[in-house]
Amino acid sequence: PMHTAHLDDLGGNKVQVKWFGKPKNLHWVWDEGIISARGYSYSEYAEYLENHLAGEIKKIQEMTIEEITLHNYHFCESVYQYQDHWDGNAYHYVYHFAADCEWQLYAAGIRLAMVLNEIYG
Repeated sequence: PMHTAHLDDLGGNKVQVKWFGKPKNLHWVWDEGIISARGYSYSEYAEYLENHLAGEIKKIQEMTIEEITLHNYHFCESVYQYQDHWDGNAYHYVYHFAADCEWQLYAAGIRLAMVLNEIYG
């Protein structure tokens, strides 16, 4: 979701945080930190997302690119608001945002499948 965020901080790349005591940036937290903290292998995570979010497919498929982008932008704004008050506890961050991160991953996969099906289907 950080790709639709603030241009001035390069989508969170310039926002420095401590992640389990190590220096990282906010973009990394969303690309890797939350995902790896869940502890699944790639195949386990894909299966978990499919089982947990299968009811979202139709909603995601019906969203226009503008709606997805706007949804992600507003979501990123909530991430930045949280960031302003975050105490640095990475466990709490994962607890707070894991479901949102998982929806973002699942939606991206569905949208990518739609594009590939349109090209090659």
